[in-house]
Amino acid sequence: MSTRIEPPRRYPWWSWLAFREAQRSSGRVPDPWRILARRPRLLFGTVAYEWAILKTPRLRRRLRMLASVRVSSLIGCHW
Repeated sequence: MSTRIEPPRRYPWWSWLAFREAQRSSGRVPDPWRILARRPRLLFGTVAYEWAILKTPRLRRRLRMLASVRVSSLIGCHW
């Protein structure tokens, strides 16, 4: 599925860290992150929020990922 909004031609210099981590954990970079790269502050805030959620010590990582996938499927989100 392709996005209606084109990702920027150039990304912020720090975005490769977030993109690499997303690639490693889920197999690809989420399209919303690529689109948010048009507004680097929003991308930074989103990545910081996602990182904080994933680093919460109350649940194991695998269970957090499973919950994320389940909630996404319930609301009709591809991610």
